[in-house]
Amino acid sequence: MKPDFDPLVDYPTDIERIVTAAANLGFKVTLRDAAELWRRHAGVAAGAGHGGMDWFVVNAFVEALKAAAPMPIDIYDAVAWSAITPLSEQSIAQ
Repeated sequence: MKPDFDPLVDYPTDIERIVTAAANLGFKVTLRDAAELWRRHAGVAAGAGHGGMDWFVVNAFVEALKAAAPMPIDIYDAVAWSAITPLSEQSIAQ
């Protein structure tokens, strides 16, 4: 990865996904904020799956824990999202 990359130019779809995910969780994040997060953490995030998004999700949980802040997703949404995999497997098996 080149050290002087511009996330808004080099990874526009990923940056938009970060902003959209944050907005869906009630956070106000600008494209510039997300670009700075991506610029700062892209090297670590890149190998984490789903284009690096898995790292950002886990990092949001860790940062919330460290700050004793509310979790970025509540238990009900977590269970609903987690149900997709076993339900999909069950559906495919039928």
